Amino acid sequence: MPPDSPREFRPVNIAVLTVSDTRTLATDKSGGLLVDRLADAGGALAALATEAPLPDGAVYAALRKARITWPAPSTLAQDDGVMQALWADSAALCGEAP
Repeated sequence: MPPDSPREFRPVNIAVLTVSDTRTLATDKSGGLLVDRLADAGGALAALATEAPLPDGAVYAALRKARITWPAPSTLAQDDGVMQALWADSAALCGEAP
Protein backbone atom coordinates (compact mmCIF):
# COMPACT_ATOMS: atom_id res chain seq x y z
CA MET A 1 0.00 0.00 0.00
CA PRO A 2 1.48 3.41 -0.95
CA PRO A 3 2.25 5.64 2.05
CA ASP A 4 -0.37 8.23 1.08
CA SER A 5 -3.19 5.67 0.73
CA PRO A 6 -5.92 5.68 3.38
CA ARG A 7 -5.44 2.94 5.93
CA GLU A 8 -8.08 0.69 7.39
CA PHE A 9 -9.04 1.74 10.93
CA ARG A 10 -7.87 -0.76 13.52
CA PRO A 11 -9.02 -0.07 17.07
CA VAL A 12 -6.47 -0.65 19.80
CA ASN A 13 -6.80 -1.80 23.38
CA ILE A 14 -5.13 0.56 25.85
CA ALA A 15 -4.67 0.33 29.60
CA VAL A 16 -4.69 3.50 31.72
CA LEU A 17 -2.65 3.48 34.93
CA THR A 18 -2.58 6.39 37.39
CA VAL A 19 0.06 6.35 40.11
CA SER A 20 -0.85 8.76 42.88
CA ASP A 21 -1.12 8.86 46.63
CA THR A 22 -3.94 11.42 46.46
CA ARG A 23 -6.23 10.20 43.65
CA THR A 24 -8.70 7.38 43.34
CA LEU A 25 -10.52 6.08 40.28
CA ALA A 26 -13.37 8.44 41.19
CA THR A 27 -11.18 11.57 41.50
CA ASP A 28 -8.64 10.92 38.73
CA LYS A 29 -9.61 13.58 36.15
CA SER A 30 -6.67 13.03 33.78
CA GLY A 31 -7.22 9.26 33.69
CA GLY A 32 -10.91 9.86 32.99
CA LEU A 33 -10.04 12.27 30.19
CA LEU A 34 -7.77 9.66 28.60
CA VAL A 35 -10.51 7.05 28.81
CA ASP A 36 -13.04 9.44 27.22
CA ARG A 37 -10.66 10.39 24.40
CA LEU A 38 -9.85 6.75 23.79
CA ALA A 39 -13.56 5.95 23.42
CA ASP A 40 -14.10 8.98 21.15
CA ALA A 41 -11.29 7.73 18.89
CA GLY A 42 -12.84 4.27 18.62
CA GLY A 43 -10.35 2.50 20.86
CA ALA A 44 -11.11 0.09 23.66
CA LEU A 45 -10.17 0.35 27.32
CA ALA A 46 -8.27 -2.82 28.20
CA ALA A 47 -7.76 -1.99 31.89
CA LEU A 48 -8.05 0.92 34.31
CA ALA A 49 -6.11 1.03 37.55
CA THR A 50 -4.93 3.42 40.25
CA GLU A 51 -1.89 2.55 42.32
CA ALA A 52 -0.74 4.39 45.43
CA PRO A 53 1.92 5.06 46.42
CA LEU A 54 4.80 4.46 44.03
CA PRO A 55 7.14 1.88 45.59
CA ASP A 56 10.59 3.18 46.59
CA GLY A 57 13.00 3.02 43.69
CA ALA A 58 10.33 2.02 41.18
CA VAL A 59 10.53 3.62 37.76
CA TYR A 60 8.58 1.30 35.48
CA ALA A 61 5.11 -0.15 35.90
CA ALA A 62 3.67 -3.14 34.10
CA LEU A 63 -0.04 -3.93 33.97
CA ARG A 64 -0.73 -7.55 33.13
CA LYS A 65 -3.99 -9.35 33.63
CA ALA A 66 -5.27 -6.37 35.69
CA ARG A 67 -2.35 -6.72 38.11
CA ILE A 68 0.25 -3.99 38.54
CA THR A 69 3.87 -5.01 38.98
CA TRP A 70 6.99 -2.89 39.34
CA PRO A 71 9.74 -4.61 37.34
CA ALA A 72 13.34 -3.50 37.55
CA PRO A 73 14.35 -1.58 34.43
CA SER A 74 16.34 -3.57 31.89
CA THR A 75 19.87 -2.59 30.90
CA LEU A 76 18.48 -1.32 27.59
CA ALA A 77 15.85 0.82 29.34
CA GLN A 78 18.58 2.47 31.42
CA ASP A 79 20.53 3.56 28.31
CA ASP A 80 20.12 7.34 27.86
CA GLY A 81 20.84 7.10 24.12
CA VAL A 82 18.03 4.59 23.66
CA MET A 83 15.67 6.77 25.72
CA GLN A 84 16.45 9.84 23.58
CA ALA A 85 15.92 7.86 20.36
CA LEU A 86 12.57 6.53 21.59
CA TRP A 87 11.40 10.03 22.54
CA ALA A 88 12.48 11.40 19.15
CA ASP A 89 10.73 8.55 17.30
CA SER A 90 7.56 9.05 19.36
CA ALA A 91 7.58 12.79 18.68
CA ALA A 92 7.99 12.14 14.95
CA LEU A 93 5.09 9.67 14.96
CA CYS A 94 2.90 12.31 16.62
CA GLY A 95 3.93 14.94 14.08
CA GLU A 96 5.97 16.95 16.58
CA ALA A 97 9.29 18.50 15.66
CA PRO A 98 12.23 16.71 17.32
